[in-house]
Amino acid sequence: MSHMKSLVAACLASIALAPTSLAETTAITNAHILTMGPDGEIQNGTIVFDEDEIVSIGTNVRIPSDAKMIDAQGQTVMPGFIMTGTSLGISNLPSYGSLDDSSTNNPYVTAAYDVKYALNPDDPQIVVAKSEGVTGALVTPDLWTGSAADPRMFAGTSASVALAEDENMILRTSAGIVMVAGTSGASKVGGGRPSVIALFRSALKEARAYTKSRKQELSRSAISLGLSPLDLEALARVADRKEPLLVDVHNAADILNMIDIAKAEGIDLVLLGASEGWTVADQIAAANIPVIVDPEANVPGDLSSKYTTNENAARLIAAGVKVGFKAVHGRPFWYIRSPRSVVGRLVGYTDLSYGDALIALTIHGAEIAGIADQTGSLEKGKRADIVIWDGDPLEAMSHPTYVFINGIEQNITTRGELLGKRYIEMARKDGVLH
Repeated sequence: MSHMKSLVAACLASIALAPTSLAETTAITNAHILTMGPDGEIQNGTIVFDEDEIVSIGTNVRIPSDAKMIDAQGQTVMPGFIMTGTSLGISNLPSYGSLDDSSTNNPYVTAAYDVKYALNPDDPQIVVAKSEGVTGALVTPDLWTGSAADPRMFAGTSASVALAEDENMILRTSAGIVMVAGTSGASKVGGGRPSVIALFRSALKEARAYTKSRKQELSRSAISLGLSPLDLEALARVADRKEPLLVDVHNAADILNMIDIAKAEGIDLVLLGASEGWTVADQIAAANIPVIVDPEANVPGDLSSKYTTNENAARLIAAGVKVGFKAVHGRPFWYIRSPRSVVGRLVGYTDLSYGDALIALTIHGAEIAGIADQTGSLEKGKRADIVIWDGDPLEAMSHPTYVFINGIEQNITTRGELLGKRYIEMARKDGVLH
């Protein structure tokens, strides 16, 4: 009897933990497909995905007899959006500090603060993001930690994820170590922007020396920099070009300094924010350095970023710079507004083209996050991260009708929508609404 009870309990547990919709062979037909890949735009196309990957895509596609059929009726089908630079999944309720793992005040943890250990697939904001067509993200730790007297320039280590509500959401660990430079960085290390450069180069030197010698004890220099053995191991990945450095920097001169340092040290660099990036766009493009832009940045934070403009993304792209879009102030801005409509407004009142906006939100976002081999475009063999839209994807009043992540249909009904329906029904029962 006890064995039977255990078996029943195990079965019930497996049912409770199972996803709401298992992956199956699916064919989406009669679709206006924006592949964001080599196949470009396909009118009246079909896409077939089996389990977790895309099997075929085009206008003359064989559909398996057992496939689930979805007639798109001419609706737009495209890869899900990839958001770069967000705390989605690690700041479950930002107003409650105990539930916010986007940063730490521990002075003994800097570069080694790894967000992969904090990712919560049950974060309620994930459903909100998916309801706006977002299927992946580069999750970064927050830049501001501790006090101004706390000389830490590294916020921690990022991770690239799929917004699947299970433990398999991580697509890439060690997706970038976040560092703050420029005037903000200077205020963290005691003043003076040259101090940031000197301390960063010292940190890289210590990381290289530590991993090369396999020493068990830290040098005095490493200790003075506030770096633990794990911090040095994390920074060594940057030094060895196994992981990029994501630098929050805005002033044009500071941007050029970081480009020079990256070249001298032989490291891969991604610029976060870069409010004045458009003024040195040619140099950024020549160095082949991507930029993650805040789509709403239009007002200078201080005099060091006085040339901030919402034309930044358009001008960077025009110069040949690869651009992705970040969450406003590092927070998941779909919590209060749609990321696609924010970027869509840039298409309306700046020189950012419609096509470039979609590229930045999909394949270029995936490339910056280091996951373009898996997602970001609709291609045979890639993950089936697919969204069907009932209208223009960049129009605020459009909505996804289906969202698939890794071939699994996702729940896109938010808690807010459920509460809204509940109170409308109550109001109707009470005779308030008819």
